[in-house]
Amino acid sequence: MTTENWQAHGTNVLLKMLPEESEVNGIGISDFLQDRPKRGIVVDPGTGIKTSRGNVIPNDVEVGETVLVSKFGGHDIEHDGAKYRIVAADDIICGMDDTA
Repeated sequence: MTTENWQAHGTNVLLKMLPEESEVNGIGISDFLQDRPKRGIVVDPGTGIKTSRGNVIPNDVEVGETVLVSKFGGHDIEHDGAKYRIVAADDIICGMDDTA
């Protein structure tokens, strides 16, 4: 089974989680500071929400986009050594521009 076969439904979004940083500029981060939001890359943006008129409003993220999510939101999955998380689109805090 590969992640290409995985599909997020409705307002759920599938993320591949990025490794947590345990150091900043060579200085270790305390456990307290590691409770901050986590970064992930959108693998599948989900199908969106269907309105009462049958129209579909897509989720606001795109495949490959890096986003921040709450440490405690969603459901964690581990597959082939990589960490994934399924979150509600509303639990995504913001998108991140990796080019800056």
